[in-house]
Amino acid sequence: MPTTLICTGPTFTNVISPALPTITNLRTMAFFGTSDDGNNGNRAPGGPAIAAVGTPVYDTNQANLGVQAGTTYVGLDTQNTRDATMLASGCTWMAVARISHVTPGSGVRGMVFGDYKVGGAGIVQSWQLNVNGQSKLDLCPGSAVRASITQLISPITNWHCYAMTYTGGAAGTFTAYDFTENGTTGVPVTYVASGQTAGAQSMHVGQVSASENITTQPIEHAWVMDAHSVLSLATMVGVYNWAKANLARRGITC
Repeated sequence: MPTTLICTGPTFTNVISPALPTITNLRTMAFFGTSDDGNNGNRAPGGPAIAAVGTPVYDTNQANLGVQAGTTYVGLDTQNTRDATMLASGCTWMAVARISHVTPGSGVRGMVFGDYKVGGAGIVQSWQLNVNGQSKLDLCPGSAVRASITQLISPITNWHCYAMTYTGGAAGTFTAYDFTENGTTGVPVTYVASGQTAGAQSMHVGQVSASENITTQPIEHAWVMDAHSVLSLATMVGVYNWAKANLARRGITC
């Protein structure tokens, strides 16, 4: 009589990283650098290619962006424009960034991300998130500081996971988060806006024009995400934990 062998399923005890949560309308996801999984391209299916503005320099685990040598502007354009559909749906931007090439101080500011009409004149209510001074994150819709997070745990010279959401429409709420400061809440700050309109500018990391004059210094980026939807806090925490685990394999702590 034949013998039947029954094999039980495998049990995984050493999971490299948590699962990436479902991200509605994911447009851009990228790791930067020359090592491991840093291919510097957009990994989001169906999303646009990432375009260089100026000449980014890629180190092992990062892209060197922002203001270079005081006069040259270097950034990465996601080519996700703030069109009518995007404005209506709202958005969630996340990035892991730091300033380490200069000594922090009152005149040191670097752009985490923003939107601007790359290669053209004019800003329609520019949206920006900037690191500022020694230990501060500034929410800057309309090219003015509207709210700030004071970084008590880790200064801007260290890697932080930053996020910004906009609830959508002509009048909505901007919220900034720093998940390195608090991995559960992101210590959010908010600003209620009005008169927001669609435009031709697109989300980018690093300063790409002198017109974005709030920022003044170089900044490094390890990872970026852009979704044309307003992710819940729980989803953003899940995305942060996923990115954090993947970046830890490359020696980045955020």
